[in-house]
Amino acid sequence: MEFGLLGPIAIWHEGRQLALGSAQRRCVLAMLLLQPGQVVPMQRLREALWPGRHVPGTARNAIQGCVSQLRSTLAADPAIRLVHRQPGYLLDVDPQRIDLYRFRELVAAAKETADDHAQAALLGRALSHWRGEPLAGVEDSTITAAVRSALTDERLDAEEQWVEARLRLGHHREVTGELTVLVAANPLRERLRGLHMLALFQSGRHAEALRAFADARSVLVDELGIEPGPELQRLQQRILAADRTLLKSPQPREPLVPVPRQLPAPPGLLAGRDEELAALHAAVADPRGTGVVTVEGAAGTGKTALCVHFGHQSADAFPDGQLHLDLHGHTGPGPLPAAEALARLLRGLGRPPAPGATSEQELGAAYRSALVGKRMLILLDDARDADQVLPLLPGAPGCLVLVTGRAGLAAVDAGLRLRPAPLAESAALAVLAHWAGADRIAAEPAAAAAIAAACTGLPLALRIAGARLAARPGLPISALTSRLTDPHRRLDELRAGSHSVRAAFSASLRVLDAGDEADRLAARAFRHAGDGTVPGMSAADTHAAAERLVDHHLLEPAGPGRYRMPELLRLYAAELSCTESPPKPPPESPEGSR
Repeated sequence: MEFGLLGPIAIWHEGRQLALGSAQRRCVLAMLLLQPGQVVPMQRLREALWPGRHVPGTARNAIQGCVSQLRSTLAADPAIRLVHRQPGYLLDVDPQRIDLYRFRELVAAAKETADDHAQAALLGRALSHWRGEPLAGVEDSTITAAVRSALTDERLDAEEQWVEARLRLGHHREVTGELTVLVAANPLRERLRGLHMLALFQSGRHAEALRAFADARSVLVDELGIEPGPELQRLQQRILAADRTLLKSPQPREPLVPVPRQLPAPPGLLAGRDEELAALHAAVADPRGTGVVTVEGAAGTGKTALCVHFGHQSADAFPDGQLHLDLHGHTGPGPLPAAEALARLLRGLGRPPAPGATSEQELGAAYRSALVGKRMLILLDDARDADQVLPLLPGAPGCLVLVTGRAGLAAVDAGLRLRPAPLAESAALAVLAHWAGADRIAAEPAAAAAIAAACTGLPLALRIAGARLAARPGLPISALTSRLTDPHRRLDELRAGSHSVRAAFSASLRVLDAGDEADRLAARAFRHAGDGTVPGMSAADTHAAAERLVDHHLLEPAGPGRYRMPELLRLYAAELSCTESPPKPPPESPEGSR
């Protein structure tokens, strides 16, 4: 549900405008929308509803009736509440659902950028929210008239800034007609008069520019009894002197940047993730604020596949495009630094960093400004931890950010957290059938079920097993089953091309090895978990290590103080325990040191 104040008072829900009924009801709604999340006193509502007239004794009942009707209208959106709070009422609604606040945010963003192209674009989008006279349909009172006048001034300020930015870009010919209309509607605004004179002069219409000054002076003297201000007079003198520094050559318009569609190809089949997809689509349907979704889990659980599938499925919901950035939290040379990540995102937005812009703060500000007013999907893939993600989050609402990672995302302020579980047998068999062919799976159901069980529902393992079967179309499924069910060979078999279950687990362990002392202790504990011994560790250290392994999805809780290790991880740990060197005994204390 969204609301309009910059024109006739309006409510839109699911693409249609709702009926609001009486003028009194529209007035009450307008007063509440002007102060979202704040209590509007009953006295202010009375003054707005009965301007300059005797307030009837039934005023309270009339206001309560308006509130009751509005509650019925707003009930279609459970995220919005209209509640009684002494001494009046409060409308609990995200300001970003109200056109006035979206307009103000875009204007503020335009003021923060020094790029004329960006400023003109932001102001143009801001002014597109206006549909006519503000608060139209609400009767004038001292309050509503003052609000309407203030909002009109905000619009005129934004229009003047917009025209100025376009004049700096040399687009004087296209704004001259607009300024003629604006000056006629607002004859006492000297800034508009000056912009009109400047546009005429830059268009080669010098005599008309001087005549525009004479008209301005005549109006100001006749209406207010004052001469034009010093800025307007200085501009007249510069035009009289044909000051060429006032001239601007038209700059080329900012090139149209193709809408970025950076997502990788979708997986051929995404099985067993209906609940997660439903939750993601619900997040898209919620227009409140910047949406952040974390998808966290062990290596090989299909986090990226889920997000990419959803991104392609919901492309129409993000008209400004999709960005994808691999943060290399567990792959490649190491985690992508924030400055480099921001530079890549800016290039994806068609706004490469300015020469010399290398600081995280400067790049972050440019990135957040570039996203204002956009509706985009941003996939931040394979994050090492929250610290890597936080500088990359948009500052304005409208975008949906999907963050995948194996650990450390709890500190990201997310509206939705997903942890994909192992696939059920039916979904696992569907993955195998997708790769190997449904006929082969149907011909050897017991062997296929044994492969699914050996893969423990891990999407990466199932994909590898399916690819192995696809590469040997004449091989009976049972031939692979016999190798996968052998615990000593299973991890060797779960490798195809660059994909390897063992390598995926190893990447998670390397992150612990590169961490602090607690992480390294946890890595050591994992390497000995296969043989059930962790030499040289106290019970407290063992518990702390186990909790750290749970955080990194290398161990699962199985009750208070109890843990379990998924089978494929257990096989990997067993391999490591066989190759791990025993700890060296501590050196003997030198004689006399006691």
